[in-house]
Amino acid sequence: MPGIIESYIHTGNQIGVLVELTSQSKIAAKTSEFKTLAKEIAMQIAASPKVRYVQIDEIPQNVVRQIELTLKGDQDFLVQHLQALSLYNQFYMRDRTITIEDLIKLNITKLSENIAVKRFQRFVVEDNNSPSNPSGGIPANPLPNSPTPLTDEAETNF
Repeated sequence: MPGIIESYIHTGNQIGVLVELTSQSKIAAKTSEFKTLAKEIAMQIAASPKVRYVQIDEIPQNVVRQIELTLKGDQDFLVQHLQALSLYNQFYMRDRTITIEDLIKLNITKLSENIAVKRFQRFVVEDNNSPSNPSGGIPANPLPNSPTPLTDEAETNF
């Protein structure tokens, strides 16, 4: 399917997002409206630290079961947790009356094209003082063979 990959780096360069947005035709994927939608979705993902999946039905059953066990069968909280993990169920940051799914549907109507988020990845720079990274970013590990300072050489008189 035609489409684009859009990137977004959040202010401060600590959060980055790549999102793949697809359409039916190359013509639609080249429009400014399509590119704007992709950028808005990338920004939404950057602002949504819990989002891991495009839609609820993509959440693996083992993850759903783990949440169910944690919540001890409370179905209302289960739905809320699953919605928090799903991009399409997030309220759009610029208009809290619609979801990302609604935003995509509005653009489908505007462009007369089927549009979908195929996949995305959210990257977070981890604080080296933090033992874990709940945001799902790539952990920062020290280099295995860190170079030693050149202080001895720098102090040598020629």
